[in-house]
Amino acid sequence: MKNIIVLLALVVLAEVCAAKMVILKDGTTLDAVTLEDKGEVIEAVTRFGTLNINRSEIDNLAELGLAAKPAEAGPLTGGLEIITTQNPDGVVRVDYYSGRQKTGTHYFSAGGALLRAEGTAGDGDYREYFADGKVKREKTMIDGLNNGVSRSYYPDGTLQNEVYFINGRMNGAFKFYDRSGKLLQERSYVDGVASGYFREFNQDGSVKSRVLYVNGVPAGEKPPAREEPPVYRPEPPARAPAAPKAAGILSKPQTVFLTPEVFSVGGADKKWEENYEAGFDLIASIWDYTSGEFKSYPGFGVTFGVNLGAYKDSPGYIAFSYIKGPSAEIDMTFNDSVFGPGYYNEEVETSFMRFVGGYKFVSPIEGNSLFFIDLNGGFGRGKVESSYSENSFLGYYSGSASESWSGMTWSASPGIAWEYPGYILEFGVRYTVFPKLKDSDTFADISWRPFSLYLNFVF
Repeated sequence: MKNIIVLLALVVLAEVCAAKMVILKDGTTLDAVTLEDKGEVIEAVTRFGTLNINRSEIDNLAELGLAAKPAEAGPLTGGLEIITTQNPDGVVRVDYYSGRQKTGTHYFSAGGALLRAEGTAGDGDYREYFADGKVKREKTMIDGLNNGVSRSYYPDGTLQNEVYFINGRMNGAFKFYDRSGKLLQERSYVDGVASGYFREFNQDGSVKSRVLYVNGVPAGEKPPAREEPPVYRPEPPARAPAAPKAAGILSKPQTVFLTPEVFSVGGADKKWEENYEAGFDLIASIWDYTSGEFKSYPGFGVTFGVNLGAYKDSPGYIAFSYIKGPSAEIDMTFNDSVFGPGYYNEEVETSFMRFVGGYKFVSPIEGNSLFFIDLNGGFGRGKVESSYSENSFLGYYSGSASESWSGMTWSASPGIAWEYPGYILEFGVRYTVFPKLKDSDTFADISWRPFSLYLNFVF
């Protein structure tokens, strides 16, 4: 019996001693009993189960006797794309492409620090692909730095890890999953520094270990002096070859936009309805029977404009709008034992033009989403037209009238925008003040200050 126990102890000891330490680029270490090279991924068998790890995520390939992945043949698509390779010295190289043309290269240390930048990594959403065309990694670049959610995937499309970046530094939770989609590790970062709980999970989802980090070290330990890493801004080479722009629609120096819009009545019908009620009361006091209806309708408009700068830089712009403004319709019928039946109908329509200059304050939110505030002001011109007809014992009468006026106009609008390949879509709510018609000899005062909903297409 003692011999069996000793033999088992020797077997376990041999297994532990034979374990290989796998070091990931984010600092995670795994003890693997066996490692199998499967091309894009390395299969690591541990005491807790089997993991499939992207080759590019392993920091010590050479020590493990695994050849570094050879350089990719080139980009697979004509969009924004990255290709990641690892040099024998452990330096990770990331090449940036747009339209199949290389625009820049970043070199990272084994710990993930940016060592050197060449060329330009334009703004936009980048993807890296496996040889079969499936997405391997995706991230967003703004001003040459990682910004937004970055994700890596296993060859079968299962999410491997995800983390959020702000100006090139991790912020929030870094999550690492196994190939079946189970969460293995979760770490918390603030401005690139470990802050909060680092947790490991068992296969059943229970917590395996938990360590609280404060300023980059486990709680209770004295943190080392922190050195702020330099912020690298890639500069284009002195003689860069001509290539398609990689920046995308957000950085296009000048864009045009088209905006369909629907307006509320916004109080423009207030005087019209008051006049209808006064007329109805007058007729009702004369005729035996009177009935009537007052209807008002909202406005619809379209705007065409030109942004005078890149969208991401909060551009100024100029724009022209035409709005078929609010309208109203009055229908009254009446009857009398002496005068007989009769009716009265009137229609009132307005229209407006706006010539404005404006400014748009733009701020990124997450992924391809942006928040904006739009302010503009300028010159406006309005027109009102009416037609009426009446038939009673006095006879049939009809007529029409119109009047134009002008004045200052302005509007304010918050909204959300989404960037897509080749265009930006905005959705917003706008408050607009139009020129006011006052003291007209023909028409009642028109003071239109409506709210509106709109979609704006920037291209």
